[in-house]
Order: sequence, then C-alpha cells, then structure tokens
Amino acid sequence: MSLLSIRLARLIAPALLAAAFVAPADDRADLARIEDAYADMNDALGAVGLIDSGYAANHAGRDGTAWSRVLEDRRTAVRAGLEALQDAKLSEEDQRAVRLMREAVQPTDASAGLAPAARCADASQPGLAYTALSEALYACFDELGNNIEFEGARHTRVAAFDLLARIEEPERRKALFMAFVPLWQAINADNGAGSPYRRLIQLAAAEARKHGSEIDAAARTMGVSSASVEDWLTRVLDAWRVASGDAVIEPWDYRYAGGGVERALATSFPAMRCSA
Repeated sequence: MSLLSIRLARLIAPALLAAAFVAPADDRADLARIEDAYADMNDALGAVGLIDSGYAANHAGRDGTAWSRVLEDRRTAVRAGLEALQDAKLSEEDQRAVRLMREAVQPTDASAGLAPAARCADASQPGLAYTALSEALYACFDELGNNIEFEGARHTRVAAFDLLARIEEPERRKALFMAFVPLWQAINADNGAGSPYRRLIQLAAAEARKHGSEIDAAARTMGVSSASVEDWLTRVLDAWRVASGDAVIEPWDYRYAGGGVERALATSFPAMRCSA
C-alpha cells in the first residue's frame, strides 16, 4: 500500500469505525469494549512506529518494548472480542465495521516489527516484481532515510525534517537538505525511465489494472468512493496553493518558512514537533 493510502486509512478509518458502532442495546457493551481495545491498539501501533523511527526513545513514559507489549495485548483483546461476537445480531453497518477490524488484526509477518525485510540495494536490480521492488524502496527509507549525516551526527528523516523547520541559517538548511541526496539517488537514480521509482510506478499501474488500485482499497476501507478521495486531495492541494501564494522559495527553506508557529510554541510545548 502506498504511503498516501496508508496514511489516509490510518487517520480516517478508526474514526469511521467508531462512528459505525450503532448496535442493539444488548450488544453495545461488547462493541464498546472491542472499540476501546481497537483504539488502544492503534495508539500503541503509533507509539511503536514513533520509537522505531528513531525520533524518540520513549513515548508517554514507555519505551518500545513496553509499547510492543501493549500492542500485542490490545490486538489479542480485539481478536478475542471479535471471535466471541454474534455477528448475526449486528446491523449491516456494524458488520462492516467488524469485518474491517478483523482484517486489521489478522496475523501478518509485519506484526512482529516494523523494520523492512528487504535491502535498499535490491532496488537497483532490473526485473524485480512489484512487491519486491516496493519493499526494497521501503528499506531505503530505513537504511538511508534514518541515517542522514549532518554536522558530524546522524539523524532520522523525521528528525531532519524537524531541524529544517528550526535551523535559522539558510546555508545550514541547504546543507541539511542536500544530505538527503543518497536517499534520493537510491529511490530515483537519474530520474530516467529505468529508475527504481519510475519502474515502481509502472508496476503499480499494472497491478491497479488487474486488481484495483491501493487508493481504491483505502477508499473502500473508509467507506467512500475513490472519486471522493480524489476530490478531497484536489481541494487540499488547491487550498494549500492559495495559502502559500506565488512567492518562489528554495526547497530547503520550505519547512522553515511554514514553521513559525512551531518555533514560537516550542518553549511552551517542547513535545510539539511537525513530522509530516
């Protein structure tokens, strides 16, 4: 699944699932318990991802090991609750919500951890299938994106983005921005038709023609049409264009130009960080 579709599903699907819980009175207690466990599971998944990214060593007083235990405990609770649930007593809308939760807690190889199994170097090999190439490019973000070298230290991609919003000197921002070059080259090489990224786009298009696109899958998860998602994204981009204005800005200055509020509030809210 693409980053965009994953983010859309993770951000919006839980809210839609919560809204879908409209069951008969005698089933509401069971549904509420499953819903609470599912929400806790997603919170723990987010915490594990944050810590695995290298951006923070802990979150809310827990380290990665503790959050992993919470994640597995809540996932187990959701599975147990769903197994005991009497689907026949549920409305069609509730059954759909339960089906989506069941899909979300199915055991997968990824449930044991978020680190990619492939290698970034594999992305340069011609002839890789869609899944293999996608996993190789994902590994690039782990191997290279989480090892951005700048001023004698290594930074994760998220931490480097945060620095770009806070470094005052333009020349230092440019130096940090250019430290991303190894990642860009691994992903898109010379920007030619044979680059890993462009090959992945072609393979993704072929997969979409055969099995439907990942955007379509994300839209179904949220209970909306693909056309609706396209309209949302178009409107978001248009609103951002209007808000940004027509001024030309260097790419290494982009986050700093939009990070004034973050810098102003940093002393009052030290935990606030932009990680998009």
